[in-house]
Amino acid sequence: MATIPNGQGVDALGWDPAEKLIYIPAGRDSSVTIVHEDSPDKYHVVATVTTASGAKTISVDTVKHTAYLFQPVYGPAPSNAPQGESGRRVRGPVIGAFLYIITH
Repeated sequence: MATIPNGQGVDALGWDPAEKLIYIPAGRDSSVTIVHEDSPDKYHVVATVTTASGAKTISVDTVKHTAYLFQPVYGPAPSNAPQGESGRRVRGPVIGAFLYIITH
């Protein structure tokens, strides 16, 4: 077992088994930590890539050895928008998006 340093707001991982790379998106810290598995209990951080706040949806193409992150950009919610079940106001419409492509 090992502890891997990474950012805040992690709820997903990407894994490239051929390259032994773990991609750890941290939505609150606006980053992706890229970690190499040296052995089953030894890892080292290869890089930390800056992304947009909230970017955490990740997919890894294990043939092209490329990681993809997507983060929508929301416009303002209507002034009369109701609160959601969590107590927060609903988001506005998607008005744009960021696509991050990480290759090595």
